Amino acid sequence: MSERTYVAAALASSLCFIRKGQVTHQQGMSLLQKSLGQAGISQGLLNDQKVIKAASFIHSKLRDDCLSSTISNEAVVNQVKLLIEEPAK
Repeated sequence: MSERTYVAAALASSLCFIRKGQVTHQQGMSLLQKSLGQAGISQGLLNDQKVIKAASFIHSKLRDDCLSSTISNEAVVNQVKLLIEEPAK
């Protein structure tokens, strides 16, 4: 999994928990940033438009528990790859 894909998935999950009211926006983003730091991934990727677009798509596929999803479907996985790898516009 590429760093962009990892960040997109983590961001999607964090946003789901925030929207469900399980954590505040500040808590969710703080935990996400800490997780990225521990993994040695640049927090700058949180501002990458490709990552944001992919996170939005992944978020739409998450189930109510914010963790499981329909992402095991090969077509969905391929769509995420396309969003991450598409040339900048």
